[in-house]
Amino acid sequence: LLLKEKVLASAICYEKEVDTLLEYVERYDELVATKLASDSEMDSHRQYIEEQFQAIVETLLV
Repeated sequence: LLLKEKVLASAICYEKEVDTLLEYVERYDELVATKLASDSEMDSHRQYIEEQFQAIVETLLV
């Protein structure tokens, strides 16, 4: 996510066109999908973090 933000910021700073910006985002999403196979340890860790984050958000909303 941080990398995605950096790519977006870089593209904006260098006045890239919107199409180029969207291409960067698509490439990043493809990279994440490739690297985070559903059976990988990294994906399991990501899911755990997302679950913990969601639990915290739900606690704060109650």
